[in-house]
Amino acid sequence: MAKANEATPDPLAAHKERAARQWAEYLREDPELARLELGIARCARIMVETPMASPIYAAAIAEDRKFRADRRALLLRRHDART
Repeated sequence: MAKANEATPDPLAAHKERAARQWAEYLREDPELARLELGIARCARIMVETPMASPIYAAAIAEDRKFRADRRALLLRRHDART
């Protein structure tokens, strides 16, 4: 049994560390696309945690749509450059 003053280990610590390493690697490999993907992920997090009637939710939806449109445009440009 843990004492009151001892910190309990975070059961998700390994997963959080792995996710942080994966994002860092992604940012090194493709910073432009990773920035857009990170923006989409942040918007998704806001939309999950915020009531739908909130103006913050509406702003997150607008930002999410912008990030997704920018990602699509980037991927299309890259595809067109390869063909």
